[in-house]
Amino acid sequence: MTFFQQELAKTSFCALDLETTGINPALHMIVEVGIVRFTMNSEGEILHRMVNPGMKIPEEVIGIHGITDDMVAGAPQIGDVLGDIFRMIDGSILVIHNPDFDLAFLKWAYHRGNKPAPPMLAVDTVRLSRRAWPGLCDHRLETLCEHLRLDYRHHRALDDARACMDVFRSVARLEDPDRRWTLGDLAGYHGSFVRSKRIRGKRISTPGQRSMGLQLGKTATITYRDQDGAFTIRSIQPREFITVGNNDFVLAYCNLRGDIRYFRMDRIKAIN
Repeated sequence: MTFFQQELAKTSFCALDLETTGINPALHMIVEVGIVRFTMNSEGEILHRMVNPGMKIPEEVIGIHGITDDMVAGAPQIGDVLGDIFRMIDGSILVIHNPDFDLAFLKWAYHRGNKPAPPMLAVDTVRLSRRAWPGLCDHRLETLCEHLRLDYRHHRALDDARACMDVFRSVARLEDPDRRWTLGDLAGYHGSFVRSKRIRGKRISTPGQRSMGLQLGKTATITYRDQDGAFTIRSIQPREFITVGNNDFVLAYCNLRGDIRYFRMDRIKAIN
């Protein structure tokens, strides 16, 4: 039997959601993981972890998911959770709302931790819902839960993962009431499943490494121009060099802000 001949009813799925410190997986960090393993007829193991991102969570992001620095202060870092995530999702098809976002964060987390990432193949509940309920005003997860009368706390990882599971099951029951679908039928309805993309970037965190006049682990004073064009003089302790596409960054503790910040290297105008 080929992959696409496998019956939907006999397939293992994992609904997954992540909450993060921002939207760029190379620069921002995961703060919460929620995963529910399930089949069409039953719910299995649950993985829910708070994650310490190693930096302050921006106020505007706290306003979205409500996760504060105090809530993650005693939590493990993502590198300590990757093994549990691998074990949980291995051998399953992921069910995610807008999977490109979550898959990219997971891929970068494994890349950052120098660990092999599990195979990640996902079904997008946004795509499914657009086809199943084209008349809705939008296909955000909140809108879908309201339409299906699902009561979940949105923008928290485990509740959103459960919501994805229920949306997926609802679409399958609507379109396949006789429970005859195979994975090929699902792919025909959904379109090609979503795969994690190759990492396009690199990270250097070895103490003593140098880049453009900065050295990891050695304090430096820089003149920095922010995105608004304002100049400040800052004392920083570089921790990591990061390249994303054509942009180079340094992750450093900033004494001026009292926090870990990312600085674009092309905005550093002087180093003392």
